[in-house]
Parts: sequence; C-alpha cells; structure tokens
Amino acid sequence: MVAPPKRRSGTTLRIVATLIALALLVGLIVALAPRSKTAPEPTRLADNAPEPPGPAPTLPPRNTPTERPRVRLPDGGFAEPFDPHDTPAVPPPRPAGRFPYPPGSQPLTEGSNPATQPPEDDVIDPEQGDRVVFGPRVAVVHPEDPLVIDLQVLNRLGAAMPIGDGVARFRPDGSDIEKGPWFPVPLVDDGSGRDLAASDQHYTATFQPSSDQKAALLSAGTHVFVDVGFTPPGGKVLRRFSTVMQYSREPDATLSGNYTDSLDQGSLVINAGVTATVAGQYRIIGSLYGGGQAIAFAQKATTLGVGDGTIPLLFFGKILHDKGIDGPYELRFVMLFEHEPTGDVPGDTIDPAYTTQAYSAKSFSDAPYVAPAPSFEVVDMNSPSQQGKPPALISASDNANLLNTTPTIKADPTNSPPRVAPTGTK
Repeated sequence: MVAPPKRRSGTTLRIVATLIALALLVGLIVALAPRSKTAPEPTRLADNAPEPPGPAPTLPPRNTPTERPRVRLPDGGFAEPFDPHDTPAVPPPRPAGRFPYPPGSQPLTEGSNPATQPPEDDVIDPEQGDRVVFGPRVAVVHPEDPLVIDLQVLNRLGAAMPIGDGVARFRPDGSDIEKGPWFPVPLVDDGSGRDLAASDQHYTATFQPSSDQKAALLSAGTHVFVDVGFTPPGGKVLRRFSTVMQYSREPDATLSGNYTDSLDQGSLVINAGVTATVAGQYRIIGSLYGGGQAIAFAQKATTLGVGDGTIPLLFFGKILHDKGIDGPYELRFVMLFEHEPTGDVPGDTIDPAYTTQAYSAKSFSDAPYVAPAPSFEVVDMNSPSQQGKPPALISASDNANLLNTTPTIKADPTNSPPRVAPTGTK
C-alpha cells in the first residue's frame, strides 16, 4: 500500500515566495540601472580571420554645413570659420547700364607714344637681387632708321653695374632660332652709334641694316626677334634674354599736316589731312591733352582713294564735359596705319601734331552714348518672314519628317559588294 504525499508546511511556502520576490526585485534593479558609456573590450581576432563589416558611415544631410570648431577672436569672442561650400554660387552682377562712350573714343588717364613699348625687366640672380632692364628705344622702326637696343644691369639698390661680352642679335620674323640668320651687333658704352654717353654703364646696340639685311628683315614680316647676351658682374656664364620689335615699310599714305577742328553735335571733331599714293583702308589714332593732362583717345578707320583726303577723329563730348578742362587742346601721339590682310602697317608718330581752338568744357554735351539704330532690317527667328519655316542647318531627312512625308529610299547600286551584318563580336 502506497503512502500518500506529505503536505508542505506553511513555513516552506513562505520561504519559496520570498525567494521569488527577491529574484523579481533584482531583475527590476538591473533593468532600471544606468548603462555604462565605456565601449566593451574589443574581441581579439585570429591572425587570418577576416575583419567584420563595420557600421555604415553616417553622412550629414545634403546641402547642410557640417559642424566645425569655432575660432577664438583676438577680443576673446568666437566666430564660425568660413567655408566656401556654405556660400551659394551667385553669378556676377550684370552692368548697370550701357557703356557711356562710343567705340572709337575713350577716356584717357595717361598717354604714351605708340611707337614705344615698356622695357623688359628680368631677374639675373635672385640671391643677389641683380636684374637686367633692356628693350628697343623705338619699337616701330622703318628702313633707313637704325634698330637701337638699350640695356642696363642693376643691383638690388638700383645702381648700374658693368657687364662683359655684351652683344645684341637680330633675327627676321619666321626664321629658325638655331639656324637664324642672326645679325649680331655689340653692346657698347663708349658714346659711339646711338649710345648717349660713354662710361655710364648704360649699354647700347645700334643696328644699321645693310641692303641685304634690310631685304631679309622686310621679306619675312613686320616683326624682328632680338636676343641680348652678356656676362653679369662677377659671373662667368653668358646670360641671354629676348624681346621683339617691329621693322616694316611705311604706309602708302602720309599725314599732310593739315588739321581742322569743330564742335559737332556736342563733341570735338579734328579732321586730319591724309595724302594717299595707293587706294586702301587706313586708320588713324591720336590722344587729346589739355592743361597738361591726358583727356581722351580716339581712332577712326576709313577707305581713301589716291590723292588728298581727311580722316575725322571724334573726341566724345561727355568725356571732355566730365573732365572739366577748358581748351585749347593739344593733339598728340598721332599715328597712321595701312590695313593689310596680314596686319596693319604702322607709320611714324607725330607728336605734337595740332593745337585746337579755345573751347569751354561746358560747351560739350554730357549725354551718354546711344548706339544708332541699324540701317537694315533685323531678321531673326521671331520675324514674320521666318514664321512657319524650318530652323537653319536642317537636313533633308529631318525636313521631310517635319512635313509628314516619306523620304525617298535609294536602291543599292548594281554589283555592289555584299554588306556583312554585325555580330557584336570582334
């Protein structure tokens, strides 16, 4: 006979309930406890184990500047550093209005002889600060006149220094730099040729071309390449530098010296007399001075026949009015050009050329320039005559499609070689 199970006492039940309550309390405390911010110790991988994939990088939102450390200012404040990506791209502003002067007349702040050019200024020794300054005395030369090159070597204080083995070489336009021909001329400081003074350490090369040399220079073009070589002070190596100048025939027209001036529609017009031996297109330039100051520049091109003619130089009224300088005015640095397909042939500079009558600056107009209306009908895609027409440069096939017609299909010529269909492989 099996004995029945014994009944648990009340004390045992209370102990079990107490243990369950303690377990629940510990779990609640663990769940509510703050978690540590310290990263767990990384797990060491085997030597040949592959790296586990890392988390995907978090990118900042598009068009949102990233946070950057602030910069402390001298006064103790802070400022955000500038990032050009934070600034939106803005196109430059358009001009507020039209240009107030006509194309052939412009304000002038400093005039210059158009037959000259700024000298070359090159460093010889960066450590010592020595440099060479050289160039043509006159950059536009015509036959019978010599080609003159001036040269100085200056120290860091600007004092001139002596050189050795100075020579200038001249080469025709389009010739080879190695084969030439080169025409060498010594750089001298003895007062000979076009040298201004002896023993002033200002060196000059005077090249008076012979008939053969002149023919070689003129037949090649209007430019001449110049090469200067010398031994600098304290140096043993010959140094070379180069520049360019012009040597050409004179235009087939000359300034006759006859000038007239007048106030025309609020502007000053100076008519320059020109005598042409060959009909063609000629251009004249000139600078206007008043009260010892440069005022305006003007140029004009026109076609002249054989004989005497005039070319008008218009100095726009608003320029003279705004300058506020009363006349008489002086016309300076006048040069005549003859137009050729290969370029303009320059003449000699006339300076001074002419003095005008007395004018008051207030007598000239202060109105800005307004371009004249075109003397011909302007036709564009919006013109009535162009409505319903196909656009320009359209093919016959596209034109047929636009007209809802089928282009003609031409048959292959007889006995033509068979066409191989592409297979998509090489």
